[in-house]
Amino acid sequence: MRLLPFFMTFVIVIFASGCGTAVQELAKAKQQQANAEQALAKAEKAAEGLRQVVERVKNEQATGKDESNHSTGEDQDAGQPVGESVDEATPLVHEDLDATAWVQTSAEYPSITLQTYRAAKSRLDAALADSTWTAFAAQQDKLTDEDGKPLPPAVILDVDETVLDNSGFQAELIINGGEYTPDIWHAWVEKRKARPVPGAKAFLDACRSAGVTTYLVTNREFKAEEATRKNLEELHLIPAGGADVILSKREQEDWTSDKTSRREFVAATHRILLMVGDDLNDFAYAGKNHTAASRRKIAAENNSLFGDKWFLLPNPNYGGWERSLYEFNDRLPREKKLQAKHAGLWTSETVDSD
Repeated sequence: MRLLPFFMTFVIVIFASGCGTAVQELAKAKQQQANAEQALAKAEKAAEGLRQVVERVKNEQATGKDESNHSTGEDQDAGQPVGESVDEATPLVHEDLDATAWVQTSAEYPSITLQTYRAAKSRLDAALADSTWTAFAAQQDKLTDEDGKPLPPAVILDVDETVLDNSGFQAELIINGGEYTPDIWHAWVEKRKARPVPGAKAFLDACRSAGVTTYLVTNREFKAEEATRKNLEELHLIPAGGADVILSKREQEDWTSDKTSRREFVAATHRILLMVGDDLNDFAYAGKNHTAASRRKIAAENNSLFGDKWFLLPNPNYGGWERSLYEFNDRLPREKKLQAKHAGLWTSETVDSD
């Protein structure tokens, strides 16, 4: 009988423990159910968003409606695709997703940009030592001023995807399911949220230490120059309050998307040692109607300059390479642009046997 209280206590403890475990398991099961319901709701929302986008595309194809932005290639920021921004729930598929993810997350992208800038820096001393050296062939016979004195040295760099990394802008387009428009782009520029391209600051610092002026030739509109300057100054890429070295599109009447006139402007007062950019247009102009093939031909004709006087950075997001695939017809609907890009691909079935 004396064991009975002890036995009852033991039974009660075991029972309570079992109840506690059961309560915990029940709570865990309820949490799992809640998580599953939340995941299902997200999946249903994404599916609904995709359904709306597909429905919109079908309606546009049926009516022949073109809702894309109607600015011309000459008026837009060079190399940037033009189109609409959609309000529907965002699908996970976007044509720029892989390229942007690669720029923002890969180990390879910053390694390539660092490699390029280090290679450019290694050529700086040789360029300074050779008084006949120029990266701009048009000034080969004009390397002295009117008094016969050597022109002071300069380097020309592009801004976007060369000095400033705007992949955050591309990410916003992906998240919102939209495309580039001049207004959306200008709003991004005004935020001054671009980051430095890896290697750019060290190269710019090395140029200044060597007494070389760095000119930034950009196809950002002149109205955005002040925001651009502040972004560059905040990142310590150019000195605050320094001389105006940003040469923007339409800053002067003849400064169009073709950067040749701005290279000539620099060449009139400086010997251009090196040029750095992410697009063929940063080095040589191929004309208004150039194709993917003609661009590659121009690049091949100047192969000896790349890695010596011209230094090219990767830009898988946008540029002349992309627009040439749809013949620079920026008024094309998004789907037509994608079709043109598909048509430009080669496979084992289409490649020439020779």
